[in-house]
Amino acid sequence: MQGNGRTAQLFAILATFAGIVTAQDEGDVRLAGGFRPAEGRVEVYYNGCWGTVCDDFWSLNDANVVCKQLGYARALQALRQASHGEGIGRIVLDDLLCAGTEANLLQCPSFTTAGTHNCVHSEDASVVCENDIRLVNGSNALEGRVEIYVNGQWGTVCETWWSLSDGVVACQQLGYGTAYDALRRRPFGGNPNISVAMSHATCNGPEGRLQNCGGRFGSDIPASCTHNLDAGLICIDAKLEGGTVVYEGRVEILRQQRWTTVCDDGWSNTDADVFCRQIGYPGAEFSYGLAQFGEGSGTIQISNLACTGSETDIRDCPFTSGSSCSHGEDAGVRCLRNIRLINGTSETSVGRVEVFRNNEWGTVCDDFFDRNDADAACKQWGSRTSAISYNARAFYGQGTGPIHIDNAFCAPDIESLFLCSVLLTHNCDHSEDVGVSCPTIRLIGGDTPNEGRVEVNFNGQWGTV
Repeated sequence: MQGNGRTAQLFAILATFAGIVTAQDEGDVRLAGGFRPAEGRVEVYYNGCWGTVCDDFWSLNDANVVCKQLGYARALQALRQASHGEGIGRIVLDDLLCAGTEANLLQCPSFTTAGTHNCVHSEDASVVCENDIRLVNGSNALEGRVEIYVNGQWGTVCETWWSLSDGVVACQQLGYGTAYDALRRRPFGGNPNISVAMSHATCNGPEGRLQNCGGRFGSDIPASCTHNLDAGLICIDAKLEGGTVVYEGRVEILRQQRWTTVCDDGWSNTDADVFCRQIGYPGAEFSYGLAQFGEGSGTIQISNLACTGSETDIRDCPFTSGSSCSHGEDAGVRCLRNIRLINGTSETSVGRVEVFRNNEWGTVCDDFFDRNDADAACKQWGSRTSAISYNARAFYGQGTGPIHIDNAFCAPDIESLFLCSVLLTHNCDHSEDVGVSCPTIRLIGGDTPNEGRVEVNFNGQWGTV
């Protein structure tokens, strides 16, 4: 059964995309090279281009100006010596003496004028701001009630339009890999001591912060958004990088507030299976070594894993902390897909869409399902090109068990239904199960979508010719 608000949601998402790229003003500031959006190397827009700030006299007062300009409550740290990497190009400011109340760094007193300095990029200044999002009342740091900092105060997020794509942005804003679940009906309790700060979130991935997504704030939030509707979130602190499809890549784990790769010493199919289940896939298809998906960066903190296969997190497996490995030994994996197409009793390239979530397979409701959603399903399945067709009303037969996704709304070029704006609850039955037909040939490894190694899908598996 289709709901209301589809057109309003479409306009909100389009408005979000329109606002992502904006003209820069003199004195604008951004953070680069950080573990999350609230930290990084300070870069200032001056005379038509971006430049860094030298750390001479760099203080918490200077950092407070940066953080408040970006919408954060305050600075936690003012860091020196290119702690978030060296910038390139100009060094714009040096010898700053901010009081902490200025609107931007160009308004601060300084021993030198803007554009002059005696520094090199190894002296680039950085900040760590107090994050403007937090998870409250969960059993661990990865879950809780979502609270955000807007206009000088903390508030909750109303569940109206709250979906997995919003959760992905929020988790990445927190510094995690992605979202496992975006929850409704105050799963972590309400907070009557603060206001509702946001409703009708419409994130699609590139926004970086939940506050930058389309949505309603302040007096635009409807009165129906009470604390009985406070949204919750569960994040995942592991990810895949460098793959050609979403279910493969270099293994990266969050450890000690930094992303680390895994050395391939001792890396096995059992280890890979635990990792894939940890990030929401049924298991592993292949394990790889020797940086199959490119070399990572930073310190390698995990090697000689020895999982038994029963663990839910590879950090629960025995391993050696620290490593003498180089990034040429980074471990990789191809996970079993978390989507399948069922035609009758067989898994093919054409059929009823079923996705893997909460350790079980379930169907997708056809409410609002359109061409963009079908394209996302096929890319999640492994195609590199658009869907051939899609069908509603259980065209390929009715499924059984749970219905995992309803009201899918995918922007163009999204590579997974789990990255779209979707409801993880539904008002459907299996007579509304959706189906798609996906291409069985793809091109891999080329510089453009029109070239590459030819791969063909046969009996549900991709292989070369």
